[in-house]
Amino acid sequence: MLFGMGSCDVTLSFSAATLREVDIHGLFRYANKYPAALALLAFGKLENVEKLITHRFRLKDTAHASIPGKG
Repeated sequence: MLFGMGSCDVTLSFSAATLREVDIHGLFRYANKYPAALALLAFGKLENVEKLITHRFRLKDTAHASIPGKG
């Protein structure tokens, strides 16, 4: 599941997706999609999700958190 707006150009291995019979869904709006994504996580349907986490911030620090290169 691809959420939101990423960069204009994304490299994706369609041969790997085809061989694994992966369904790729993209959507621009986030509304009502988090439950499906959380269910995929909860049932172990997603692999290597730790790679998606690039930074961690304490809740009290989120207003001042910034990711290098993103402003």
